[in-house]
Formats: sequence, structure tokens, C-alpha cells
Amino acid sequence: MNYTTTVAFAKDVKSVIDDYWKLILSKEQLLDRVSILFADAANRGFALRGTTFSTSFAKVLGKKRLVVLKETLISIDAELYNTLD
Repeated sequence: MNYTTTVAFAKDVKSVIDDYWKLILSKEQLLDRVSILFADAANRGFALRGTTFSTSFAKVLGKKRLVVLKETLISIDAELYNTLD
């Protein structure tokens, strides 16, 4: 999907993580959905500013979801996401 705002992208990522927490999604499904969302460089640009998450993206997700997202991204591609703060 192509997103036009950081908030729209963050809400979709938040929804995926919430579904995982509600046990609607398995760990494998979480990995698949997050990898699809972050496959597009434009989407990554909404979420990341260098090696940190953008402020508006982080505010929508919150601290605990950011931890889950960081762990998920590292398990998808450790080389690309290993330097995340």
C-alpha cells in the first residue's frame, strides 16, 4: 500500500501489532505483514529518520509497540535494522 501520511502508516502498523497482541495473528503472520508494510522505501521513510523512529510515528505507536516493532524488523532483516535506537 502507498501511504500519504506518517500517521496513516503508523495506524496500520499499530493495528497489526494490536492484532498480534490479541492473538489474532501468529508470530509468522506478524513478520509477514510488517515485512510487507516496510518493503516500500517510501513507507520506511514515514517511520524512520536515520536510525530512529520519527516522532509522529513513535507517538502513534507508543513505547511498547515500538519495542515489538524493532524486534520484528531486526528478525526480518538484521543488517538493515540492527542500528535502530
